[in-house]
Amino acid sequence: MTWEEINRKRLPFIRFGENLFKRMYGEIRKSYISIIKDAQTAEEINQLAEGFKFNEDIVKLSYERFYLKTGLAYAKSIQKAYNKRLELKDINEDILEEVWYTQIMEFVKNKVGNNITSVIKTSYVDIQRITKEAVQLGIDKGWGMDKIARKISLDQGEIERWKALRIARTEVVSASNEGVKVGSEQLPGNKEKVWISTFDDRSRSDHMEMDGVRVAANEMFTLPSGNKLEFPGDPSGEPGDVINCRCGYEMLVTPEIFN
Repeated sequence: MTWEEINRKRLPFIRFGENLFKRMYGEIRKSYISIIKDAQTAEEINQLAEGFKFNEDIVKLSYERFYLKTGLAYAKSIQKAYNKRLELKDINEDILEEVWYTQIMEFVKNKVGNNITSVIKTSYVDIQRITKEAVQLGIDKGWGMDKIARKISLDQGEIERWKALRIARTEVVSASNEGVKVGSEQLPGNKEKVWISTFDDRSRSDHMEMDGVRVAANEMFTLPSGNKLEFPGDPSGEPGDVINCRCGYEMLVTPEIFN
């Protein structure tokens, strides 16, 4: 498998994630605007921004939905490819899906929590920053409170689009790679995983050196730096190895009947 093939397979999930996280941010913005729309003074708007709290579960639920859709699709794909290769009938997918569902949810809970927390924190920071800038602009230009609120909503909407895409592009790597992992765990045979690197002007040199490196399925990849990752985009890895990583990996399974 090439990185180009990996990337093409990820694209529909990136689009799904972009729309999902745009709706998430839209709900946050809607709840905020509903609070400030009746403010009587600029000072009151700033105070409301500082005290604003949204339902943070919306972020957690959006992440869970994205990881489940992406991870389950990849797990099913691994299972079907294996069955097709050996000309086996598909086993009861409902039973496997329950196993995969549990594993992916545990993965989100145990390894993706820092990402969720970061999105929540930066949402508050962005809301307060955009509010202060819009309020100051409104004061300078003599706007009424309604126009200041509209400006805040507009500016929030502008950053939501690229933030949603950034999350989708980042999380699709770990979500798809976790799907490969859980989809292959139930397969009998000897398993190795092979790192598949991205090669362009945005690629990390040490990640490019990893291209083609094979390790046993239960072992960690060791990068030239000495850092270890379970797979590319592993959220438990160092941020410098994870953020904006687009590498993939493939699980190579040698069925027992071939041994």
